[in-house]
Amino acid sequence: MADVHKDQHIYLQVPDPIVPQAKSNRGQKPSRLKAQTEPMRADQWVDQPPDEAWRRLTISDTTKNKLQVDILHQ
Repeated sequence: MADVHKDQHIYLQVPDPIVPQAKSNRGQKPSRLKAQTEPMRADQWVDQPPDEAWRRLTISDTTKNKLQVDILHQ
């Protein structure tokens, strides 16, 4: 089970990170990976799918009731 903050960035496609090419011969060469797709905030993604995309799952039976969670998975 996972919990994500609403402002966490997620990728809907595989990001395929690469080190970008240097723009000029001056200065330091790029060394950080950069994703090839744009990320999306988790709360924006949650607002997009139809209500049928959500599923309610029973995690366990407790002494008082069942422990259930609503999930959205892609």
